[in-house]
Amino acid sequence: MLKTFRLHIYNILGVITMLSFGSCGDMIREHLETPEALEEAEHEAVSAHLNHIINSQMYLTADNYNQKTVQSSGCFTISFNREARQIILDFGDGCESANGVRRAGKLFLNFTGPYFRPGSTIIVSFDNFFINEVRVQGSRKVTNITEAINEAPTFLVEAALNFNWPDGSISSRNVFRLETYIVGMNPDLFEYWIYDAHSAEPGIIGIDRNGVEYSVVIQSPLVVANECLSSAGMIPVEGIARLYTERRDYEFDFGDGLCNRNVIVRYGNNSSKTLTL
Repeated sequence: MLKTFRLHIYNILGVITMLSFGSCGDMIREHLETPEALEEAEHEAVSAHLNHIINSQMYLTADNYNQKTVQSSGCFTISFNREARQIILDFGDGCESANGVRRAGKLFLNFTGPYFRPGSTIIVSFDNFFINEVRVQGSRKVTNITEAINEAPTFLVEAALNFNWPDGSISSRNVFRLETYIVGMNPDLFEYWIYDAHSAEPGIIGIDRNGVEYSVVIQSPLVVANECLSSAGMIPVEGIARLYTERRDYEFDFGDGLCNRNVIVRYGNNSSKTLTL
């Protein structure tokens, strides 16, 4: 069991998160025959990769960061304007991440101050931006609501996103949640990432590609562990989430802390299937 010595101070609610691209969707369709679960996997795969891109660039907002106006970072370029407090990530006509996810277009990050300074906000907008042929539109706002500088960094994430899929279908996803970083024994290294609800309401409400309304909540903490990044990536290794639709509810059980990519999906009358994402 992972050490969760600080998780008890949070009322954890949130979202099913970090399901991967690739064969996962086909596996859910083949073994579960549950279109709503597949839709959620597809939505969260796009959302998770978007969050990873944005979060990985937040160090640029630090006051003491000496950033060049333009620099290359892997297959994309970063344009930085400290005076205007704007960061532009330009993926051009398309480039692939280390795990084979294709990104194209631009992301605009406008910030009021350093990411880890209480009160700072970051607003993300999109310019013809795609993830694996899915066009992402809308906006995403992150506000640092940490009450004291010595507390675990906590952020209010508000997003209203639309996804245009390759087959011409459109879906929407509204997010309203907290994101908290937990520091371990090394104060310079985040040991866990957790997702927390801002209220008792679902952390995500949306309409999928088939016009089905859905919501997502967490039953027990979803934990992404730094020590599992090499084997599980950003897939949670602990916690249970529920997906609610008019037709059926689903439970996603990510386990109890083992560093693997497994999730048990439960549905119907005691039906379940273990998937490796």
